[in-house]
Amino acid sequence: MPSDEFDTIIQDVLSAPEATRLLKPARVRPRVRSHPVVWFAAGLVLWQLNGILLYLFLWLLLHG
Repeated sequence: MPSDEFDTIIQDVLSAPEATRLLKPARVRPRVRSHPVVWFAAGLVLWQLNGILLYLFLWLLLHG
């Protein structure tokens, strides 16, 4: 296939309305920033969970 025919096919495909809709970049929503209190609460929960698991592990070593 000569390059001229190939370029014509590409131009036909790119000029289709579906192609312009699909090739147009999507609107990017701004990233939602989480509040520092949320991070503090998540860290507190993980800290407590870590403590509970450590306690259970030590109990298992001593009594198991």
